[in-house]
Amino acid sequence: MHPAFQECIRRLYLLPTQLSMTAIHEHMEMRQVAERLQASMGTPVTLPSYDQVRREIHRLKEEPDLVAVRERAKSLPRARSSPESFVLSIPSPALLTQVDEHSLELYVVTPDGIAVTQRVHAAALICVKTAAILGAILSLGPLKEEDYMRLVRQALEPKDRLVGLAGCQHSWPCYGKPAIIFHDRGRFLPPSAPDRS
Repeated sequence: MHPAFQECIRRLYLLPTQLSMTAIHEHMEMRQVAERLQASMGTPVTLPSYDQVRREIHRLKEEPDLVAVRERAKSLPRARSSPESFVLSIPSPALLTQVDEHSLELYVVTPDGIAVTQRVHAAALICVKTAAILGAILSLGPLKEEDYMRLVRQALEPKDRLVGLAGCQHSWPCYGKPAIIFHDRGRFLPPSAPDRS
């Protein structure tokens, strides 16, 4: 079968109307392709037989991307890949990061006996390539934009001051400038900030 017929069958197969094999075989576009080929080659061109059209459509059905397009799937299937290959494809640490957010049932009361909250929220900003924690915060209420900005600021700055304030026994050498931050609610790009890594 001429490649022009294959392209025509493919185009008709992907139409939103989901034409049947017979409708594709008898479609006017197939005749128009034959006429164009005949005019350019100068020799008679026969239309593909029903069996040739059927075999071509069966071949197209073996391509999952085309089937997903024909069936109007919400997302195209993607080939499986190992997490190791994805991590190795990231060019440098701290470039791709992920926010991991949790909450804890914890009754917080001031020394005066006033209840502040019953739920504490925590978030950590983690490097996807190295799994290093670039920043961590606690909040007495649901996390807001300024809390996420605190995470980004911690990621950008060296942690020596925080290590000293918390009295940590070990250093916290992880910092860098994230390019993309992944979150359960989608992906967002951090605001431009000076590169301190």
